[in-house]
Amino acid sequence: MVAQTSACELAAKMEHPATLIVAADQVCVYGLRYGEARILVAGYRSGGAWWMGQFREDPGFMTPWHVHPNMDQQLFVLDGVLSF
Repeated sequence: MVAQTSACELAAKMEHPATLIVAADQVCVYGLRYGEARILVAGYRSGGAWWMGQFREDPGFMTPWHVHPNMDQQLFVLDGVLSF
């Protein structure tokens, strides 16, 4: 299976390849079933070393337990409550 690049990622690569953090109007936003994901720094901008996103989950929704075996993950709660 070949990975596909989204249209907003492709446009960001062509317009500002040296910029690490993109402007608000260039953020890739993905609507999720119970919230949304905003990719603030895509992995290709850091040479694959890291990426940063902002996620919003609707009240009552819980991300299923999962593992990222090849990376560390940090969470910062900016508003509301996060329960494990």
